[in-house]
Amino acid sequence: MASTISKNKKNHEAAVKALDVAESYFNHHNLDSAIKEALQAKKLDPKLPNVDNFITAYKIHRAVSTRKSWYVVLGIPECTDSKAINKKYKELALVVHPDKNGSAAADGAFRHVKAALDFLSDPAKKKAYDLSLRATDRVRAAAAARKAAEAKNAAAAAVKEAEAAAARNEINARKRPRSGEPMSALEYDISLLLKYSSKHMARKFYVC
Repeated sequence: MASTISKNKKNHEAAVKALDVAESYFNHHNLDSAIKEALQAKKLDPKLPNVDNFITAYKIHRAVSTRKSWYVVLGIPECTDSKAINKKYKELALVVHPDKNGSAAADGAFRHVKAALDFLSDPAKKKAYDLSLRATDRVRAAAAARKAAEAKNAAAAAVKEAEAAAARNEINARKRPRSGEPMSALEYDISLLLKYSSKHMARKFYVC
């Protein structure tokens, strides 16, 4: 019992330290490391106060810094309807509002989700934006399909080359060792019989 309490205390202290490190990383604009440290803090102490809120704020900043879509900033699928957008905004506003979130990332994260809501709340802007996202998705899908086709063609070409090499090897194997002239089918069969029979006898002799 005492050892368990001591372990939990150590984990809590390590979690608090990890979250402090995460804040330091955020202040130095290293968002990936900030998220990594905050996740480690949560792993050490899942009940650590506000750890999930810190992680959410960091992820919003990363979405913006990597130029993800407004939907990614809000953490919802692309082209989501306005009702779901408003619902998600309210959820995030409670999580990242500076009054509810003690992270240095909170203020910026709140402004980002507000900007996402303002943009997507304009029907004309949202319609044009959704069309551009769909067009981008089609371009990416076409590029992926081309890449897959190229890989398939390359694999088929490799198989054909391997088959051609095997055929060349067989042709070379059918030549007489000294003259290099082609063997008859009977000569080739006899050469194979002698070749593999001698190997078999060698193995048998070795075992005995």
